Amino acid sequence: MWAWAAHALWHSTVPSSLRLPHVSPSALFSASFVQRSSSYELFLDIDRLLASLTLVAVLALYARRGHLLMRESAAGRIGSGMLLGMLGFAIVWLAEVPFGLAAVWWERRHHISHQGYVASLFESFFSLGGRFLFVSLALLVTMGVAGVLAQQVAGLPCDCLQIDEANIPGNPADAPLAAAAINCVLDAFHGKRAVHLCFGNYGGQTIQKGEWRALAGFLNQLHVDHLVLEMAHRPPEDLEPLKDVNPKIKLGIGVIDVKINHIETPEEIARAIERAESVLGPGRVGWIHPDCGFWMLRRSIADRKIAALAPGRDLYLGRAPL
Repeated sequence: MWAWAAHALWHSTVPSSLRLPHVSPSALFSASFVQRSSSYELFLDIDRLLASLTLVAVLALYARRGHLLMRESAAGRIGSGMLLGMLGFAIVWLAEVPFGLAAVWWERRHHISHQGYVASLFESFFSLGGRFLFVSLALLVTMGVAGVLAQQVAGLPCDCLQIDEANIPGNPADAPLAAAAINCVLDAFHGKRAVHLCFGNYGGQTIQKGEWRALAGFLNQLHVDHLVLEMAHRPPEDLEPLKDVNPKIKLGIGVIDVKINHIETPEEIARAIERAESVLGPGRVGWIHPDCGFWMLRRSIADRKIAALAPGRDLYLGRAPL
């Protein structure tokens, strides 16, 4: 029904003969009423702005200091996360209470609402509590799955463990939970550790909208020896934020574009490495690789692309081709 209504409205037009009459507020309302209305809205706008600024400041402080509480907790990773979530919920609620009560007082003063102050407190508490329960469930499931994966990778007989993550590049707000879950798995492995991140690929189209600049902090939280990052299909300025990644983490730079059919030449690959080294600094690039997997390309194209990788590296390093 809704789809039909949307389709009908989309193809509708406003009659060209329609002329709306001019309505003057002063002709319908007194000057004092208009002035009071303006004052009423101004107070609520200021109240909402101050509430938002306070909430941002409180959350920033909590994000900066909250992790210190983990050292004192013996509840395990999931239990500690739940405790931090409960504390965060309480802090957010307390930060919002003064501004919520101020809005109720203002509305009662202007006879807009007859809601009581106690009812307002309970409403805000249970509303925020519902969101907290949803977040807690997400935390419980995510860290629970991470715990199972950690058990599975603990004894793997391989030199390097790589975790692939294709959601965070387009959803940086989820980075703290993602970092905790990924590190839970990485910490269980006792060899070299890596994380691959890209912006997705379907039919040559980028799936996730984002940029590396929003992920520098997330990358520094990862317990990895190196990163495997999409770069060949990214704009050149996306290299710049990677300078903020901890120098102890080697950077893997994509030099093969898996979203197009063009076969990179060794010269193009060498220039890509040179550009990355000039921006990031000597020695920061530890690996070169394709942006991601070749599953959307024909095998003949994928083979020719990958065959150019080593010659391009050798050309940059000044080695004779094999």
